[in-house]
Amino acid sequence: MIHPMHRFARLLAGMLFLTLTGAAAETTRLDLEDLAIQGGIRDGKARLTLEAQIAGTANSSPALYSTSLDHSIDVRPNQVTHSANATFDILHGQPAEFFLTLAGPGEIQRVTGDTLLDWSVRNETNGSRSLVLRPARSVPAPTRMSVRIEAVSPFEASGSATNPPLGLLTFTPPHPALFQGHLRITT
Repeated sequence: MIHPMHRFARLLAGMLFLTLTGAAAETTRLDLEDLAIQGGIRDGKARLTLEAQIAGTANSSPALYSTSLDHSIDVRPNQVTHSANATFDILHGQPAEFFLTLAGPGEIQRVTGDTLLDWSVRNETNGSRSLVLRPARSVPAPTRMSVRIEAVSPFEASGSATNPPLGLLTFTPPHPALFQGHLRITT
């Protein structure tokens, strides 16, 4: 014979399962981790506590960061050299990657930084390019990442009103409202 408390616990656990899976059936499947069921009967009252971590919700909100960029451009007769100091201040979450969308002619030559694990230029199917920066994992988690970006662009001496001679490489973060920076051009 099953104890009345066990029947009650099974009933409530089943109701919780149906409620969670029914509410989320159209959007996502919920998996429960570290499920704990506690209960007891005291003074003629039954008390049941169900506690679980819904898998994937511990840090499921997207990371948010602001970007500061100090960009120096040195124009020479045959090429344009770019040097940029970028600082990413983490406002929420722990981003696995930082992105800067690249526009204009130019190639990234080198990216350095104390907390930088690696970097790459990602070519998207729509023709856009992104500089992807991956921070090194550390404990405690960093709240800021600073890098130095070096790039070169070709300089074409012949230009016209419809085809200007100088196309500049630009960097755009994913959250332009959280962007600040300076641009310096030297010749």
